[in-house]
Amino acid sequence: MNIVHKLSIFLIILKTSFCNIWTDWENAKYLSKSIRGVVGGGNFTYYSLKCHGICKIELKSLKGDADLYVSERFERPTWEEYDYKADTCGLDVVGVADDQRKKVVYIGVYGHPFSDESVFAMSVYVDSEFYSSKPGENTTESTSIPTLILEILFELLKIVAEVLM
Repeated sequence: MNIVHKLSIFLIILKTSFCNIWTDWENAKYLSKSIRGVVGGGNFTYYSLKCHGICKIELKSLKGDADLYVSERFERPTWEEYDYKADTCGLDVVGVADDQRKKVVYIGVYGHPFSDESVFAMSVYVDSEFYSSKPGENTTESTSIPTLILEILFELLKIVAEVLM
């Protein structure tokens, strides 16, 4: 197998993976919950959420640094027991996997100990397939900018691969 063939296979896998991830996360665009809170440094504050389908949880630190720990198994997720986490400075985002059944998602917000307290805003977005303001409402799908960029990049790399052959 030559290098161009390997590159083509890699690009197809890459395009498929990234487009599916972006599409899934972008479907979670209906605001379900919005919470502002405070957590002490070195402490956790806990929440639970009923989720059906894809849920996207965004945590924005307004003061200090709050980190996000999410679990479908542990009622009090910590830095040792969690299913998903986002512990960057600023905006933390976690996407809870697509599932056809309703589930409870447990959220732990951790205040970094470098600050006495962290002030945060948390928003939970749900998948448009499972959420509609009116029963039977049809949603129209639109192509997202990240998906378009990946598709353009993929097409350009296909052209480069053809030129190299």
